[in-house]
Amino acid sequence: MYKLLIVDDEPLVQVGLKSMLNWNTLHIEICGIAGNGQEALDLIARLKPHIVIADIRMPVMSGLDLVRKCREQTGELPVFIMLTSYEEFEYAREALRYHVAEYLVKLELTPESLESAVKAAQIRVDTAIKKQDSSALFSKTEPTPAFDLQTLQDRFYIRLLNNLFENEEEFSRQSEELQICLNSPCYAAAHLELLSTDTSDTNAAQQLTLYNSTLQMFHKIMGKFFPCQIISLDLRYWAVIFSLDNTNDKETISFLRNAFRETAQMLHNYYNVTILAAVGRLLKQPENLSSSYRDAKQLSTQLTPKNPLLFFDELPKHQTLRNVFDMTLFREPLRKAFDEFDEDALHGVFLSIFDLFESSSPPYTQVMDAASNILHLTLTLLSDGADIATKIFSAEPDGYRSLYRQTSVNQIISYMEKLDSGLCHIFQEQKKDYKNHIVTNVKRYISAHIGEHLTLQNVADAFSISPNYLSQLFKKYNDTGFNEYCTQMKVEKAKQLLRNENQKVYEVSEALGFESAFYFSKVFKKATGMAPKDYQNHIL
Repeated sequence: MYKLLIVDDEPLVQVGLKSMLNWNTLHIEICGIAGNGQEALDLIARLKPHIVIADIRMPVMSGLDLVRKCREQTGELPVFIMLTSYEEFEYAREALRYHVAEYLVKLELTPESLESAVKAAQIRVDTAIKKQDSSALFSKTEPTPAFDLQTLQDRFYIRLLNNLFENEEEFSRQSEELQICLNSPCYAAAHLELLSTDTSDTNAAQQLTLYNSTLQMFHKIMGKFFPCQIISLDLRYWAVIFSLDNTNDKETISFLRNAFRETAQMLHNYYNVTILAAVGRLLKQPENLSSSYRDAKQLSTQLTPKNPLLFFDELPKHQTLRNVFDMTLFREPLRKAFDEFDEDALHGVFLSIFDLFESSSPPYTQVMDAASNILHLTLTLLSDGADIATKIFSAEPDGYRSLYRQTSVNQIISYMEKLDSGLCHIFQEQKKDYKNHIVTNVKRYISAHIGEHLTLQNVADAFSISPNYLSQLFKKYNDTGFNEYCTQMKVEKAKQLLRNENQKVYEVSEALGFESAFYFSKVFKKATGMAPKDYQNHIL
């Protein structure tokens, strides 16, 4: 797959480019969207796209400045397709001077002209990759560590909202390891539902496009008011984490209400969709966001198209809601089930939930919440969760979304029994491949962070698994243990750096995260039989 980055300061242009072509048929994955050149430059360094479609005139950094910096820093890749609202020779000449693949005028842009430009860019990508060493960062055959990091960050937020961290220390370690900064004065979580006026004539691919485009535009518009993190749950629901500057509840709620209304109105005008949003309590500690999210889900059952926005902090003090099923009762077995593909732990969770249903006779809303919680964990915590859920419910015309058609407690329980059986069967089938996949991704992570001080604990934190479990997996699916593998990789990287006669031993030591040049020399000599300086003299 080729990776594509879209760069434009107009949200409507961003959405239009995303929906103009069927990118999958072109073997293209849209890996990110940026609103200006500087933001794009940061994403290019992190995501390593093969192709960039960029506007020429943008705030902060223009498209031409972006191309210029990329040519200086990364060479021939990524390949650029430039867009402009102005058909001026000077722009075209400047763009072509930096060897862009195509120069397109927005007002004349058609699916045909865009597809032609993209295919031309793909040819240039293939040519550039052939020139590069097989280990180049822009390899299109191997997932990049940056992309893996984004996936791990998404899973972090899912765990946070569902209170799946064992303690505050684990939360802090993982947020630091995954480069997630949560230092705002105030936070809130929201639960949102997308209502489309008519989906009877739309197929699954069209529904997916509508959902993704809506989320993308929501993020861009709402992001102008507040920094926010979007967590996709399924093709109907999503969650949002807001980072807020004002700790005054009334002022913040008023600002949020105006932002929601403006955003929802633009989405309705553009896509003819309605957004229902419930916002949980405002709080200062991000590790407690699961409480705010729980509030939002409690409120969400009261939302209607005529009353599409509710705030938990505006509820009368005496009013209590009991619409949410408390999944924290099963935190440990759920962690074990989804982290380790443990079918026994997962089946135990289902059996315990069914026992609770039988003994307490919960209302329909709580039963539905329990089922949707496990479905959303399946879709988001498993790398191919959507495919797995689709396979389990392949007999249903609307697939796993058939959950929302169930109108009674017994129907929901039957749905959950099918989900339980299907997941356990797939866990049993794929456990070995999944574990091997973890080790492969850990190796990629080590390679991407080779200049850091790597420990079993911090790498395990990055993958949300226990250190003991990672150690066991490494020994089983690798020729060496974790620490030995890290040492081997650092020594191999040190050899590469020492081939440069200008590199000093202490500089190599610092570059690879060793605590001192003395310790680095000791490790290097033990692995190679000679000191770093002797090795450098020997090969030069």
